[in-house]
Amino acid sequence: MALLGSFDAYFGCRAEDLPLTDAAFGSTPKTRLLHPPPLPPPRKWVTRQSELDGERAEARKATDGAPPHIANPVKQLLKRPFGNARIISRHFPTAWPSRSPDLNPLDFWMWGYLKAVVFSNPIAHLAELKARIAQHILNVIPETLRSVVEHAVSRFQLIAENGGQHIEHVLHQSREI
Repeated sequence: MALLGSFDAYFGCRAEDLPLTDAAFGSTPKTRLLHPPPLPPPRKWVTRQSELDGERAEARKATDGAPPHIANPVKQLLKRPFGNARIISRHFPTAWPSRSPDLNPLDFWMWGYLKAVVFSNPIAHLAELKARIAQHILNVIPETLRSVVEHAVSRFQLIAENGGQHIEHVLHQSREI
């Protein structure tokens, strides 16, 4: 599992060695949630700037209500650095609005970008996958992040113009023109 966070013009990545085998997770999504693997000890974030502690202390973690994001092991993992009060998600004091559009650049841009670059060539083993993810996160330059954030502003405006509804279909239509 990888957790990704953004601080100013930097991204941080935290990979956890949760077993990725059917033997550990069970064979269905439901059994994976009912019988999750034990949590590993916390690790340091991988970042391009080491002095992020001040910003990190004020950081919030927002997750949508997807079942993998609210499984007990994931919630326990998130509570360590963020505590209950700084997590925006189902089963926490501040709930994530159900069926809300993706407002977070990590959701509407970063995951798609990482998927494209990380899987552009075959991956031989888990260690290589983790190394690629960390390397591609570190390769994102601040100018790219600023561009993504600027796009987020127009995205927010489009969501407001559409009454708070999803806008992916509108964005895809405009790309086709």
